[in-house]
Amino acid sequence: MTRRGFLSALIIIPFIRLRADGVNLPDSYTQAREEESNEDRFLYAVSQKESGGNQYAIGPHGERTEFQFTRDTWRQHTSVPFWYAGTDREFDRMIARKHLRYLMDGLTYAAIYWSWNDSLPRLEHANQVYNLGLAWHYGLRGMMGRSYDDYALCVERLFLSRTVR
Repeated sequence: MTRRGFLSALIIIPFIRLRADGVNLPDSYTQAREEESNEDRFLYAVSQKESGGNQYAIGPHGERTEFQFTRDTWRQHTSVPFWYAGTDREFDRMIARKHLRYLMDGLTYAAIYWSWNDSLPRLEHANQVYNLGLAWHYGLRGMMGRSYDDYALCVERLFLSRTVR
């Protein structure tokens, strides 16, 4: 690393950490299942499906973190440079939560819109795990018209395996 790159990292990294400090995120997914929220269970399932939980995973098309964010998805939720993805697990989870809420809002809007238009296919239970799995993998636009997908089924199974009985 050059001296200039090292100095830039010293300046940027503490700033980035300050931006993530105010968020209540679990230290790890190994906390007691009773304390886990549905968001935690869903993000665990996506993490396991995307990268086996490997925080430093880099996909074949440059996706990063255990959630395999693309550069565009990362930029959609933060102004922090993409090279930082995968260096701070807590920050990555904060971005994953933002993305999950974005998808949930998009699916809710789609369900309301579709309920008023009889010519469009129905999306029942807008925030079901399966539909969120489709949206996570394909995006809100890309998932439309897909009725079956192994990725979404796997995420749903992983989610259910973490659910308290």
